[in-house]
Amino acid sequence: MRSWLLVGTLVGVCWTLTGAVSPSHWKSFPIDGGGYVQNVVFTRNPQVAYLTVDVGGPYRTDDGGLTWRPLHGGFSYAMRLRQLDHPRSLSVDPRDENNLICAAGNDPRNMGGLVVSRDGGRTWRLTATGNYLSNGRRRWMGQLLSRNPWNPDELVTGGDCTGLMKSVDNGETWREIGLKDHWFSHIHHDLAVKGRVWACAPGYEDVPEEARDLAAGKDPNPRPRYGRLRGLYRSEDGGETWNRLEMARVPEELGQIAGEDRIVGVFEEQTVQETRDGGRTWTDCSQGLPRLPPNGKVWENYGCQRGRYKGIGAGPDFFVICDTRGNVFCRGANDSCWTEIPHGPVVYTHPERELRPYKNMPAACTIVVDPHDANHWMITDWYAAWETNDAGKNWHSRIHGAQPLVPFTIAASPFDSNVVFYATADSRMYISRDGTKTFGKVVGEGAVGESVNSIAFSRVTPGLALVTGGKFNPCVRITRDNGATWSLCATNGLPAIRPDLGWTKKDGFYAPYSIAVHPLRDEFYIAMGGVVGFGKGGIYRTRDAGTSWEWFGDGLPAGANLFKFMEWGNGEALAVSASGDMMCWSMDGSQVFRRGSQDAAWSRVEFSLKAVDAASGRSVQASVKAVPGKPGWFMSTSGQGMGALFRSTDGGRTFSRLGDRSGAFAPLAFDLHAPGTLLAAAGDDVWISRDFGANFSVLPDGMSFPASLEPNFHIDRGRIWAMGSGNGAWNYTY
Repeated sequence: MRSWLLVGTLVGVCWTLTGAVSPSHWKSFPIDGGGYVQNVVFTRNPQVAYLTVDVGGPYRTDDGGLTWRPLHGGFSYAMRLRQLDHPRSLSVDPRDENNLICAAGNDPRNMGGLVVSRDGGRTWRLTATGNYLSNGRRRWMGQLLSRNPWNPDELVTGGDCTGLMKSVDNGETWREIGLKDHWFSHIHHDLAVKGRVWACAPGYEDVPEEARDLAAGKDPNPRPRYGRLRGLYRSEDGGETWNRLEMARVPEELGQIAGEDRIVGVFEEQTVQETRDGGRTWTDCSQGLPRLPPNGKVWENYGCQRGRYKGIGAGPDFFVICDTRGNVFCRGANDSCWTEIPHGPVVYTHPERELRPYKNMPAACTIVVDPHDANHWMITDWYAAWETNDAGKNWHSRIHGAQPLVPFTIAASPFDSNVVFYATADSRMYISRDGTKTFGKVVGEGAVGESVNSIAFSRVTPGLALVTGGKFNPCVRITRDNGATWSLCATNGLPAIRPDLGWTKKDGFYAPYSIAVHPLRDEFYIAMGGVVGFGKGGIYRTRDAGTSWEWFGDGLPAGANLFKFMEWGNGEALAVSASGDMMCWSMDGSQVFRRGSQDAAWSRVEFSLKAVDAASGRSVQASVKAVPGKPGWFMSTSGQGMGALFRSTDGGRTFSRLGDRSGAFAPLAFDLHAPGTLLAAAGDDVWISRDFGANFSVLPDGMSFPASLEPNFHIDRGRIWAMGSGNGAWNYTY
């Protein structure tokens, strides 16, 4: 029974979602880490554990954490549309490391739920619906799926406002047990009192970032607009009934040593308190822990702060906690205070693949003790998973095989197939000079900032490329040597660039996130987000590689918000044909415009890209592509209210449906070096055509990579690359 207690403690603290073994046709880009890793789940088998990230899927190790492989590629596309490959919490049966239950999802408009796997994540079944936000504002807090240490078939879970649920048959069926309209951050079966279960629902005022928003008059989480209640709840009958404990503040996460009645909670991410009487009274337990400076504010330095705490763990006779700078503290069961465990800079196990060289563990959110070895701990943070085998004195990265990146775009030099640019969220752009065998980060003076959105290689001048985008400081940058050196493009002729970080769509915010180039000359165009108007948002052109810009937006509707104004949202907004015909479209695809090579202004086209997939209710990705090798031809993956293939052969004036395929299509991909070759993907299939879409064949295992939502494909000289909304980029091998 004690082994169940130990494993149950740690399993209940971790989260994962799974699918099939990494498919043979797809291999991930050789980049490890790079996103928000949420948790590690140990199992009864010392060699098997699970790793989760916030924007898609679980990974599994069968060699004690030395390597990880993705499991979420086996989800059907219909399940991915519900974001069931986005884990918020996971529990492993202490009797069988292949028996998994996951609470998953990330969209209250199309709810996720509880998914079970009985074969180590190779196949999955949805057994209940619930609202879980894997990438929500509280994703770093405690766990939402807890298993009874005395009866492993019994579990309790709770998400956002859909109430608590209970299963007594290992996740096969669930029933509601109350407490709706709460946003739970942690569910915990007591490890000393049989039948006792804890449920934490901190209010907005208990969470620093949300309290800040409230003070500013903002709704911290506007979807769905529930009146979320708050409270710490305790059940004495396995979750059948609940009592609310009177407290000024509610803990976000709880920790407990197996067999001890003491419960330790993290409050406001800054203090630690304990209770020894079932939550009736709480006393300070922060002795020895650094505090934020008196004038310090939570979220300074992107939340990576000494004195800010997100995760707590427990061993057989001690507690461990880490702050968001990766400083680690330990407190024995009988100690009167916490003791810091000094450690040097973290060590990168695979530095050639781990390209974000922090010296600490930034934004650390979870610390877990291995039930098989009290000196073996793991920390997860906003980059990787880290391991110590000597109780915190030395830390090594353990992220090999996992690429928790959110990809934005890929582009290859038209003149050198070895040069490939790969842009992602929250990270500087990656460059390969050996055809994606290895990558390096863009570095040096004038280097490209993080979150590049769009890349345009000149098809006339070797080495010339412009990129645009950025998180907090969007801009346009230029390289003339395939990314070896960079400089900031002049803003002469452009409005003052200012991103709309609050998504207000107010006048005065302008930022470029989409760039395109003429196929036959060095003429670049950008779509400037913001209210359309001369000197404001709209289309601008440069004919001197960014030395100066000119307004090119005549004919676009003044005052409209057409193009994306932040790094997130629909991507490209421009397409340029070799004929000189151009097209642009609004973010939602409802407005489409064309401009001929001799036209003085844009004109509205009677064709809408806006479409909704009937099966999922999600908007189909709006996109138009110029067809290489066919001047004046354009193709679209949606139109006239439906997801389907459409083609224009008259410079974008009119479109007609091509074939009978339909669904939530991904943007089309064309091979510039093999005119006629294109990819079209929808549902569980990827089709390839070599005759401009007249005939298609199925690409074997085309959708078996961990695509998550909104897959995107690129083809270059026969090479196929794929991206999803998370989990990086992938090479397809014929």
